[in-house]
Amino acid sequence: MGFRFASAVVRSALAATKQVKLSDSVPRELVDDIFSSAIRKQTGVSLRYMLDFGANPIKRQLVLSAEFLHNELPVRLAHRVAELENLPYGLSAKPQVLRVGNISVNQRALSFT
Repeated sequence: MGFRFASAVVRSALAATKQVKLSDSVPRELVDDIFSSAIRKQTGVSLRYMLDFGANPIKRQLVLSAEFLHNELPVRLAHRVAELENLPYGLSAKPQVLRVGNISVNQRALSFT
């Protein structure tokens, strides 16, 4: 009985929730860029590799690290934005989720300026 009531509450909440989309609040070009980056695969980095890489950094390693971050951070931010945009049960429309998504989108926009 309790489960059915909870299901009915969730269904009614879903019906009442207005779906807010990212394209409603940011320029379409940025949305397209975010989702095209979200399709790209993230590069995995192990903790062991990070420890070895940063144990005795030299200038060349720092440049490689900066290049990696320059290329990888936009992809990772795009993945987080896409995940937040596609949450189930209307969670994407919650103010807290929208706030986190806006922070990620703003960081993404700043990374291209």
